[in-house]
Amino acid sequence: MSKAYPDNTLYARISCLDRGYIRTLATRGKSNSGMDFTVAAFLLPTFFKRVTICLMFTGIVEEAGEVLSLAEHKAAWRLRLRARTILRGLRLGDSVAVNGCCLTVAKKTRGVLEFDLLEETLRRTNLGEVIKGSPVNLERSVARDGRFGGHFVTGHIDGVGVVKIFKRVGKNYYLQVAFPKFFSKYIAEKGSITIDGVSLTLAEAGAATFAVWLIPHTLKVTNLGLIITGSRVNLEFDLLAKYAERQNSRKKK
Repeated sequence: MSKAYPDNTLYARISCLDRGYIRTLATRGKSNSGMDFTVAAFLLPTFFKRVTICLMFTGIVEEAGEVLSLAEHKAAWRLRLRARTILRGLRLGDSVAVNGCCLTVAKKTRGVLEFDLLEETLRRTNLGEVIKGSPVNLERSVARDGRFGGHFVTGHIDGVGVVKIFKRVGKNYYLQVAFPKFFSKYIAEKGSITIDGVSLTLAEAGAATFAVWLIPHTLKVTNLGLIITGSRVNLEFDLLAKYAERQNSRKKK
């Protein structure tokens, strides 16, 4: 591979050879700075022909940051938040998932990050509802030598769900979320879902609700431990399911 890629984002261009199988492939390349990296990519069925997958995030939240302010400026809305862990190696222009929404670092000072938000972002996510002190889940984009511990997460929020049930059952927690029925075609039991940037496994998949189980570690590291019935959460449905649904719809035509 001769093409250079950005340091903080991994790309894999793959050609599918085997119909009906999902396989893995290691792709080697160089970043813009000349450093080597290896990307693990999926080979999908041949009806994808040739596809480029951008491995932006994995849904493994690194920390919960603290909102300092959300204010309207002349050019855009400006979100300021306090962070610690993700500051290491972070530069202006880098991508960060904030409650699962991919945002670009516009300013970085001591312990504080700033992002510009469009009104569209405020309408389609729960970021327009944050106030001073609100915790938000943070994850840097996948590094060239990072581990891929969750699932494919783009940081493009599909919509907002509403918490219907959140209760403790034994040592774990049961979370049920209502969502727009249009997206039901993208979920399946034991499939993946991203809630406020957290990669989770679906325990139940209904026509208008789904459910997941949360372990104590997830509640400790993320902001999901603070949700209540009626809370609005950002949802991103499985990218691979979207590709599969699109190709199936083309076949039907």
